[in-house]
Amino acid sequence: DMGAGLTDEKRHWCNIKTPLRHYYIPLNFLGFIFVYLHKFIKTARFHIKSSKNLNSFLKKIRKKLR
Repeated sequence: DMGAGLTDEKRHWCNIKTPLRHYYIPLNFLGFIFVYLHKFIKTARFHIKSSKNLNSFLKKIRKKLR
């Protein structure tokens, strides 16, 4: 454990945030469909979560369906 002890080693070695990304290499037609479907879902989710009105509207619908 780098965080245990008298010195703060984590602060010196692990102080950079690296964004994570998805990379796919489709090898056949089904792979292309999967890649574009996954890209569409991720893009739609990002836009829904960043839109205050759309996000609250969909949360109300989800609450009524439960």
